[in-house]
Amino acid sequence: MENTEISPDLNVTADEWNQLRRNFQNSIMGDTSLNSLSEDLGLGSWPIRGGDEVPAKYIDYTLIDLQEDPGFNGRPKRIEQLVEILRQTLAFDDPFGDMVSSVDEAESDNAILQTLDKLEIPRCFPLELAKLSAESRELCEVEQLGTVEEFARFAQNMAQHIVIGGDFRTLVNALANSNEHNIAKFIPSRPNAKGVHLIESVALLVKELSREGQLALTRRFEGIIAEKDRLDAIKLSRPEVQELEEGLLKKMNVRLVWFEEEKRELEFLMKQSGNGVQRSLMVLEDPSLETIVQGLLKKAINPESSGGSQGTPQKADSKWFGSFSKLFRKSSSKKVSN
Repeated sequence: MENTEISPDLNVTADEWNQLRRNFQNSIMGDTSLNSLSEDLGLGSWPIRGGDEVPAKYIDYTLIDLQEDPGFNGRPKRIEQLVEILRQTLAFDDPFGDMVSSVDEAESDNAILQTLDKLEIPRCFPLELAKLSAESRELCEVEQLGTVEEFARFAQNMAQHIVIGGDFRTLVNALANSNEHNIAKFIPSRPNAKGVHLIESVALLVKELSREGQLALTRRFEGIIAEKDRLDAIKLSRPEVQELEEGLLKKMNVRLVWFEEEKRELEFLMKQSGNGVQRSLMVLEDPSLETIVQGLLKKAINPESSGGSQGTPQKADSKWFGSFSKLFRKSSSKKVSN
């Protein structure tokens, strides 16, 4: 009968809420700020202020208690936001919480490894080519995490002992829940497609730039700039834009080694006509981003046609790139074992 008292505007049942709060009893996130959890999960700010606004405050409430609480009374959307916060936080906890029986069980139950295999993201894909904040890169360096497989195994153990936040947590959540759109914000995958891709890899590099930097490069590669953005597009000086471009081309060298097959395909399209490359870039669904990525790829892959040679690896680095190429061509050519 409790369900009969639930507001018809609320898209949550008492049974769902009771199951959720029982599951949350032992969560390591029980005393974490609801505002921090909500923002990290992309759900916006938590509307109720106070130092005691943590999940543990509400998990002893029935759904009726929640509806009668002054912070939630007449505000079903707040209850739904709380439910979504707990649900997604549990999705982070649960895939890892019971993985202690054996190495084999851990392997089969590791949600991140399952996602990698399902989406055909190579387990040996280097975190160096992922889009991570400086803080997350520092954590990966300290923990000596070089590949997404090492990331997955670390996340499995870490989830039982460490509270994390920021983009590291967001990536763990995305991989644990096979959220392809969020995964693509960090790894050059493509929603509704398999594997990792050169075009998305370069796009992630560009997305790390400031807004002014992106506009300056759009202008540099003769892309269309909206009237409202024209002043911002000329904020950087010509030497600054050149330095920005050369920095990106240098970082692209490693990506061209990893994505050697796609590089050859794009090189072929460039020799045939520009239209094929433009069609390939349409997956980015952003004309400005497409312009920059196309300009960088032309300089890196076919520098003669673009009037420069910045994309050609320096001789001093040739030995390193040769070793890198052999290593990852070999790794990526093998089927990933479970």
